[in-house]
Amino acid sequence: MYDIWVTIWQADTRLARDCVVLMSAFLNETKRMRFGSGVLPIWTRNPAVIAAT
Repeated sequence: MYDIWVTIWQADTRLARDCVVLMSAFLNETKRMRFGSGVLPIWTRNPAVIAAT
């Protein structure tokens, strides 16, 4: 049987302000899906924090 969901893209939004934390929670629950972030807004994040993720 084929998987329906293979990839999930998550971006920062007004309701989910930190997509990296949300993706980490998703990754903790699965081993078969791939995750990617949309564009991270650089004006709300320190470049060192982006590099650390």
